[in-house]
Amino acid sequence: GEIWVKDDSRVVTVSVPEKEGVIIPEKQSLINVLKNFKQKKIEAYVEEKLDKPIIEPPESISLVTKEERRDKIGVTEWTLENGVKVILKPTDFKNDQILFSATSYGGVSLASLEELIPAETADALIRNSGVGNYNSINLQKYLADKVVWLSPYIGNLSEGFSGGASPQDLETLLQLVYAYFKAPRLDNDAFASYSKRMQGILENRDSNPRTAFQDTLTAILAQHNPRSKPMILEDIAKMDKGVSNRIFKERFADGNDFIFLFVGNFDPDTLKPLVEKYLGSLPVLDSKENWKDNSRDYPKGIHRREVSKGIEPKSQIALVFNGPMEWNLEERFKISAFTDVLRIKLRERIREEKGGTYGVRISNYIAHYPKERYRITVSFGADPERVEELKKEIFVQIDSLINFGTTQDYLDKVKETTLRGYELNLRENRYWLDQLEFGYFHQLNPGLILDLPKRVEALTLQDIQQTARKYLNTKNYVDVVLYPEDWGKDNKNVD
Repeated sequence: GEIWVKDDSRVVTVSVPEKEGVIIPEKQSLINVLKNFKQKKIEAYVEEKLDKPIIEPPESISLVTKEERRDKIGVTEWTLENGVKVILKPTDFKNDQILFSATSYGGVSLASLEELIPAETADALIRNSGVGNYNSINLQKYLADKVVWLSPYIGNLSEGFSGGASPQDLETLLQLVYAYFKAPRLDNDAFASYSKRMQGILENRDSNPRTAFQDTLTAILAQHNPRSKPMILEDIAKMDKGVSNRIFKERFADGNDFIFLFVGNFDPDTLKPLVEKYLGSLPVLDSKENWKDNSRDYPKGIHRREVSKGIEPKSQIALVFNGPMEWNLEERFKISAFTDVLRIKLRERIREEKGGTYGVRISNYIAHYPKERYRITVSFGADPERVEELKKEIFVQIDSLINFGTTQDYLDKVKETTLRGYELNLRENRYWLDQLEFGYFHQLNPGLILDLPKRVEALTLQDIQQTARKYLNTKNYVDVVLYPEDWGKDNKNVD
């Protein structure tokens, strides 16, 4: 290297960001860095051998002792000797795809408020650390010639995995699952790089006007519950490698607390010995764990807030109708049907006739756990001077739906779209995996997946109107508007 890099012909440039508190290095300290570097002995890079398995294979197995078939939906349920439950749906939709998921009650809800940040960051830290015998980089290399992926997660009320593999790499998928239970890793490098990445994200978080808008909405709906606060820059100091590691291990300590699901192109006879070997050797405890309800009720009455942030002459509006409900599939279906009707109607009125907005979004969130309740959100972007006018128009459409219902045209359109989507979905592994996971998580009969056409057929104009009346309570909603910073009261044509 000596010939190419000469001391008398090098230029050292320093670039620093323009902001307060940045220390610009002195000339002498830079010269010292170069001197020290010249005296270093640099070892040639040695490629590590990847000849170990991800994890040493289990010694024992646990046999499938119970098999139940649900022939109508082509699903088989296995119970292993150790209590582990496995749900199988072999399909021929795609010849190179097997999707996998696992889920168990618990999640971040079981962490104390003091340990909330370590609990919320635990899964990301573990995912970035590799597993078993391999750190993250070596694991990627080890898996480079295979089609397999697996991601552990810890959600609010549950923990589990999502993953998948091609049929020939199914065993590797199960090895990874086994490894995350038996030998999760949390490397210092992963902790340092993740903290740094989060710092980068969170430093710029507050400069985005939509963040302030979203934070305001979240705070009102959660009634300022400290557990619902989004992560901010100061929270990085609360991250804790040891606590995250402990929480992850606690959440994945008990294999028979999980329901494991396989959907796709596999032969149950080939899968069985792999399940008996890897899932049959998972650690199992006697405990039956549940999630914990730390939530607060939605606020009652009408809550309006204006957020002034940013310079772009563009407003963001969210109207959130909310309240308690009796959770069941019938109600879920009806809510989704009437929001579909409202979506078509608002799109026509607001976007096409009024030309006033960058598209109206309407979404519903229907919760079973921890509390049975719903939220219906109408949101759109618009020019600040048109906010009040367009908001009025939305309420006109809502009142019309409540008082006069809709027409056969709209109902037919929604029925047709729903059925067409359903027909296509029935040939998708992802749809079956999601529906089965949902069914088992909510302790429903999984055969109900096939009931959708019956529900669609039975849906009437009266259902649409009654459901709208029940859930669009115009005395109970949250209304948040984002205005640009310089948009003073004098600009707003408020009545």
